[in-house]
Amino acid sequence: MSQHDGHHHTSSGRILRLALTANAVLLVVQVIGAVAFSSLALLADAGHQGSDVVALL
Repeated sequence: MSQHDGHHHTSSGRILRLALTANAVLLVVQVIGAVAFSSLALLADAGHQGSDVVALL
């Protein structure tokens, strides 16, 4: 395995962590918005966002 392959793996991990963080932040914002505005639609979307977060784990 070359050093380049290891670097690619590190870069992929960084991108995955960024995607996980962004999705988790959106999940929290959607839940807060759903509670603040009593929005069932936002709560349903937050549930879908939660499944995306779990899929990234």
